[in-house]
Amino acid sequence: MREIKLSKASKDATIEMLELQHLPQVMALQDETRAALPEAQKRFVLPQTPEYFSKFLNRDSGLMIGVRCDGQLIAQMVVMGTLTLKEALDRNAITRNYITLHHANTADTVVIAKSMAVHPAWRGNDLAQVMLDAALALPMVRAADHMFAQISSDNVRSWELFL
Repeated sequence: MREIKLSKASKDATIEMLELQHLPQVMALQDETRAALPEAQKRFVLPQTPEYFSKFLNRDSGLMIGVRCDGQLIAQMVVMGTLTLKEALDRNAITRNYITLHHANTADTVVIAKSMAVHPAWRGNDLAQVMLDAALALPMVRAADHMFAQISSDNVRSWELFL
């Protein structure tokens, strides 16, 4: 757990690993985030089931990072892995679409940043960057050969973050 100062809100928050007990808050954050998006952007935060998130909250397929402020979960991100690139492609954890992955071999280890959500009331506090920085510091991410994120082609904010 690490404390941060929210730039826009001038409040303290914590970055932490989420556990199964956080599942109701995870589901609520996903729903609130999707509800606030315009219809054309709802695919930026794909709806996921409790079973999907439980795999990460139990650390079966990776983990979840969350940001909490005033007792509320205000941002979350899944870090899936560690997998080989071949396993990730076979499981459709990432898809090739029309992109050739020249820089990675199928035996390379990968982690995948997925299912990021920031509560609409807390946008503008650089929470996506904070979570990405926290993920990049994790031993499982540092040990992997590559970190991937799959982003909708018209999600400009996510492109800016991950580039």
